[in-house]
Amino acid sequence: TASLIQLWPLSVGLYIPPAVRSRVFAQQAWRVPVGEPAASNFQWTLERMFARVVVLDAPPAGQALPDGLNGVVELSDMRYEFAQPESLRYEVGLYSATGERVDGWPITTTLPIWDVEASGLSSLMMNRGTELAYAMRDVSAQFMVHFAGRPAVQAWLAGEGIAAAAARPAFSGSGAVSPAAPKVLLVPNLGTWL
Repeated sequence: TASLIQLWPLSVGLYIPPAVRSRVFAQQAWRVPVGEPAASNFQWTLERMFARVVVLDAPPAGQALPDGLNGVVELSDMRYEFAQPESLRYEVGLYSATGERVDGWPITTTLPIWDVEASGLSSLMMNRGTELAYAMRDVSAQFMVHFAGRPAVQAWLAGEGIAAAAARPAFSGSGAVSPAAPKVLLVPNLGTWL
């Protein structure tokens, strides 16, 4: 089936430092290895936005990049904020083809708030790992939606030949969902219902 989103015809590198790839969030009662799932999810996100994604082993700052790359996206940090409401924060950077930093920004989302007694959800259905998985998906969605809205990113895209009208990935086709599309379970944030 055809993709519903038209990719930008650009090749980008993806760099995620080893410390981020091996990140584990933990408290006394729980421990969740999040680095590899976050890296995989972020790579998947970029593959839905750009024609080609190359995973890099070295940081992009100040060095020549492999031939054919228009730039590099770096997931430089990922933090779990324990203050209420709990949140997940990514630090993202964009580098030009010459390794110069174009822009950097945080992306933050709150974790779902679950009141097990009030919602009827069992603790087996909603654990810390699941909350973090939802938060990672939300951060990726925010990245996809807001990436081209940043002025420095718009300038980079224009420098790479992407016209202003095409600065955001566009939906193609009729908009009808293919029968092969995966089913999505939408889970409300019960804290917003009060």
